[in-house]
Amino acid sequence: MASRLNPYLNFNGNARQAMEFYARVFGGNLSLSTFAEFGAKDSPDADRIMHGMLETDAGYTIMGADITSDMEHHPMTGFSVSLSGDDADTLVAAHLGAHPRHSPSLPQQSPNPRYARHERKHWSRDTQPEST
Repeated sequence: MASRLNPYLNFNGNARQAMEFYARVFGGNLSLSTFAEFGAKDSPDADRIMHGMLETDAGYTIMGADITSDMEHHPMTGFSVSLSGDDADTLVAAHLGAHPRHSPSLPQQSPNPRYARHERKHWSRDTQPEST
């Protein structure tokens, strides 16, 4: 297997909701394991996600987990998750999956006309057709 670099996101009790959101946007196989499944059935963290992994048909892998309740939560900053490529339909579908009420015809400025980016909780994308 070739090496891969995958985002591993940490959450404060909402990893299930976040990973299910990414599964709705990108599709694929989502596996979630709770702390209870690994022996912490009586823990206050029993229902939290110890490890989650989404593997898509397109080859994306996103992993995530909840911190335990005895840990201090440090919200994620200074990062982005980027989706880019040549297939505008895929990029628009990802954007609409994240924001179904947004119109794909709304132009966004980007150096790459085939680009979608998720920064923290905000999706941006450029759906302008390439110049011919």
